[in-house]
Amino acid sequence: MFFNHRLNFWLISLTILSTSCLAETKQLTPFSNTGVLILFNEQNEKAPEGIRDLKSMNCDIWRKGKFTRGGTMDVGEVNRFILANCQNSILAVERYRKTLQSKFHQNDNGLLIEGSFIRKEPVFAKSKAAKDRGYLIKISRFNNLFAGRESEEKEIDDEAGKRAENWKSEVRLRVHHAIGMSTPDEVGVIYYANKKMMSQFVKNSPDLVDAIRSFNKRHLVEASYLTLEVEQ
Repeated sequence: MFFNHRLNFWLISLTILSTSCLAETKQLTPFSNTGVLILFNEQNEKAPEGIRDLKSMNCDIWRKGKFTRGGTMDVGEVNRFILANCQNSILAVERYRKTLQSKFHQNDNGLLIEGSFIRKEPVFAKSKAAKDRGYLIKISRFNNLFAGRESEEKEIDDEAGKRAENWKSEVRLRVHHAIGMSTPDEVGVIYYANKKMMSQFVKNSPDLVDAIRSFNKRHLVEASYLTLEVEQ
């Protein structure tokens, strides 16, 4: 019962993706207005130095904290995250890529994911407000077999907006580069106004939960769902 309840939480982050893969030796294409998600283990002693390096690369740390994970996509033995906004692509710059890889990707653990923004909130909530919210990250890979994914998602989002317990999308990234895993298609970050609202949504909107489950069954190949404990 506990597993099913947690799984229902994880089902509510929806994404629209395009498939790509990355070999670390591949020539990477730089782009501006970049979002970066880093997952690492709390026992990584080099992480604080890596965070300082990230800031020196003209990146602002938007969110950080702990998470628990679920889903079918293997992300390794990681339990902490950083979400950053960078002025330009950093994984496309060899010296930056090597620096961050040496700090965050150790012993086959640690993931770095970079993409362009499909959406981001124009003003990010301060730490205190963010800590009260219920946050989820979904890292997705889609099959790209069926048309209509965007319209299906919009219908669900529009209907969710009418409910008392609705989520908001803080960030959506179309992923271009990754280290530590085959490049996923999209990263989505959503939140509820408070953690209690997450469970209320599942209880009070079973029709939308079913619609989301159907959406994922039709379009999703695999995903990792991260339930966040936000510190910033």
